[in-house]
Amino acid sequence: MVAILVLASLTIALLSVPTSSSPGRSAGWDPQSVAREALSLLSLENVAAHGKAISSLGSRFTGYEGCEAAAEYIYNYLADELGLITWYWEYKVLV
Repeated sequence: MVAILVLASLTIALLSVPTSSSPGRSAGWDPQSVAREALSLLSLENVAAHGKAISSLGSRFTGYEGCEAAAEYIYNYLADELGLITWYWEYKVLV
């Protein structure tokens, strides 16, 4: 569980690092410096806060209210807090 939270937090931190342009278009883009900056933003307190917030939403089993609430929490964090272009992928699943 801790490994999943760390991986998720690292992913969020990497996505939150601002870049001046797309990596494919910039010859000066340095992925190591982006990774260093992302790691500097990662903290145990941040991971714990997000873990506590998501775990407080109830069961996150597919189809349950907690699943929808967790998706909304993550969407709002990515879109509002990090300013990322964010969308939902809706699909049907037999539960």
